[in-house]
Amino acid sequence: MGSVSGSHDGIGPFGDEEWEGVVFELGGRLDLPEDFSVPPLRLAPADELSAAARAAPAFVQLSSFVDWVGTGRRLGDDGELEASEQEDLAACLGLEPEAWLESDDELGPYQQQAFLLTEWADAAGLVQRRGHRLLRTAEGHDMHADALGAWRAVFDAMVELGVADPEGNGPPWGETVDAAIADVVVLANVAGKPLALSDVVERLCSEEEELLMFDAANGGATEDLREAIAEDAGMVVDKLVEMGVVVREGEVLRETPLGTWLAVRLLEEDGFQVALQP
Repeated sequence: MGSVSGSHDGIGPFGDEEWEGVVFELGGRLDLPEDFSVPPLRLAPADELSAAARAAPAFVQLSSFVDWVGTGRRLGDDGELEASEQEDLAACLGLEPEAWLESDDELGPYQQQAFLLTEWADAAGLVQRRGHRLLRTAEGHDMHADALGAWRAVFDAMVELGVADPEGNGPPWGETVDAAIADVVVLANVAGKPLALSDVVERLCSEEEELLMFDAANGGATEDLREAIAEDAGMVVDKLVEMGVVVREGEVLRETPLGTWLAVRLLEEDGFQVALQP
């Protein structure tokens, strides 16, 4: 059996209660029992992992965006793409206009999507702002040459920016949901069994117990709050599916070769030793 071990001692965030051999500490730090074991792990060959990275829907879209930026695009005084550039981007990438915008809304129909793509590519080091120009970087130009490295940069940028709590502008529980991303990747890929989304949601609600109690004490619909947390957890999972690190089958998450590779990297970076088959 491949084993995972590390220097993380103490009780998990849920007190003495055991969760059938798997305890994870929300916040990106893994808290696995010393006797936690995973099935023998074998990573896919590098060329297969690179191909999987290139094929991941999120990577495909961001790559198309970086190629569109090319040698430069115009930015407005606010540092965002000009309206005409947003229209051109939408046509190039096949973006759908934001359905929630009112006809008299000051935001253009593609402004939010253009903003998110720009921020994501910028955080991943694939583009950069220089004055009133948005430029592709050398890393962006060569992102297909080192697809796995570029894909990892894209994943790290996603975690940095946040999904449920983008740049700190999400709901009160958004940071908790985003902080669990690394844990979900590991548990879905190397725990030796599928990960139920309901288990993830239950742990998130346990982490937000004070918020739920405050809501109930003030006459709030606690069940509605739980459903909101579950909805944002589902949104994060959908993003992980787009990144190619999990497969979602109904309410169950299963591993992928790319997800297993990432899970091993996350474990090692957190101080754990992972035994791999050659």
